[in-house]
Amino acid sequence: MKVFLSHFYGCFFYFIYLCDTILKHIYSMIKFLFLFSGLLLSALCATTAQADGTGFPDKDKVYVINRFGNQSGYIFQSGSQLLHSSYNTSNRQFWRFIPTEKENCFYIQNVTTGWYIQSCNLPPVGGGGQPVPMGEAPVEYQVCKDNTAGASTNGYYYMSSTDQGTIDNSKDGTLGLNFGANGVVAFHIKTGRGNSYWEITETTDQWTAPNYTHSPYARANGIYFLPCGTVDRAYLKNLAIRGKDVTDELNYSATARPSKAYTLHTSDKATVQRGGTFELSYTAEGISADTHVGMWFDWDGDGVFDICHSKDGESQGTIAINVPDTARLGKSRLRIRLTDNAMTEAEEDVIGTVYDFIVNVSAMKTDRIVTVSPNDTLRGSVVLENAEGTPLADGSTVCAAGDRFTVKAIKKGNAVFRGWKKENTIISTASEYSFDVTQDMELTAVFSPNTQVTTGIDNVNGNQPATVKTSLTLSPSGILSAHSSSPVRRILVYTPSGRRVAQAKAAEVPVKHLPKGTYVVKVTTDAGESGQKIKL
Repeated sequence: MKVFLSHFYGCFFYFIYLCDTILKHIYSMIKFLFLFSGLLLSALCATTAQADGTGFPDKDKVYVINRFGNQSGYIFQSGSQLLHSSYNTSNRQFWRFIPTEKENCFYIQNVTTGWYIQSCNLPPVGGGGQPVPMGEAPVEYQVCKDNTAGASTNGYYYMSSTDQGTIDNSKDGTLGLNFGANGVVAFHIKTGRGNSYWEITETTDQWTAPNYTHSPYARANGIYFLPCGTVDRAYLKNLAIRGKDVTDELNYSATARPSKAYTLHTSDKATVQRGGTFELSYTAEGISADTHVGMWFDWDGDGVFDICHSKDGESQGTIAINVPDTARLGKSRLRIRLTDNAMTEAEEDVIGTVYDFIVNVSAMKTDRIVTVSPNDTLRGSVVLENAEGTPLADGSTVCAAGDRFTVKAIKKGNAVFRGWKKENTIISTASEYSFDVTQDMELTAVFSPNTQVTTGIDNVNGNQPATVKTSLTLSPSGILSAHSSSPVRRILVYTPSGRRVAQAKAAEVPVKHLPKGTYVVKVTTDAGESGQKIKL
């Protein structure tokens, strides 16, 4: 029995010894496998950054992106540009990462505008990176953390568009978002390049529209905020303000998109009557279903646009506008915004174009004034006729809206008639031009020089002296006086371009209001007419 037990215990302990030996071998093998895997992972991380494997970033969450360690490096969208600044909720700096079908790949979308960061596959120029734009089409980006041991960028993310082939941050070649001097640019993402690595921090959508504060001084003087933006495809082709209560029509036209997002037009302007109505009509190019077309008026002239009419997504339209009875007399403004960024306030940024036009407001009146004159009496003369064909004295008349008139241009010598000009626009090149009055009309007949005039001031009738002698004096109070041996009946003052700026049916005319410069003075006496240049 003792011998049996001795063999039994011997076998039992030997079995335990074998099991222990086998387990030790298995444990050693597992340790080896773990060690090998760790070495392999370290080797991989030394050449290619990997995602952190935590499901970050999450498609349902909002993030801010800043150049790591730089509190002035938060990425935000401005127009179609990517810029950076300190944290500011009025900047469009909130982002969403929308996963694609590829691992660690996302569309990076701005929460406020819905636009996407565009491709960074933009080769550096002159040693610097090219700006990375924003756009409406999604572009896939690989977003990965740098796990390179000992690197200054370890733990931070690079973002590279996947349209450039294999992405490798172990060397220069792959381009990604980079913190540039004037915005976000495309540059190499080699590990250790700090400006190409970013912190991505979860937050909430805290964007707030900028609060534009209009100071009392700005409101008293009608000073307007100028909008920022980026030129895009939408622009105005035509704009018109017309109607029975319009005394000076606006007719704007363009054949191409402007070169900048904002334009103030001072030559294209309208005069409307307080308490009246008019029609605003427009045609535009590059309008999509999402384009906001807004028309803003500032009827009280305080620099704040307060009445808006919109035609969103429409490339043409006509709107009936009522001028308030309380509208301030004098200069006001119309702002037209065509934008694709879903921002609808008058002062907000645009992706498109903004136009400001001058709208003058006058008191209500039923009559209209029609005046015609030549740009130079040495070059030609003019005749104004009513609907019955009766010439009207002095080339001027007061009439009602709807009355019909004909103007005729008569050249002198070898002068050539060029056209009828209203302000800075030639409205007809016919020497005989008929029109129905809808607004005040001051027309100038434009003639080329008459080189056949060699003596005297003007051609004279047979019963006039060869030369009408007149002289001019200017008083300290700004009164221009004409002196002649013959009674003076009228003085007319013109700019060199032919626009009449002062007149009087007397021998004196005030010119103090005129800016300094050269003018042409025409004096009519019983003996004839004379003309000369003066300098104020």
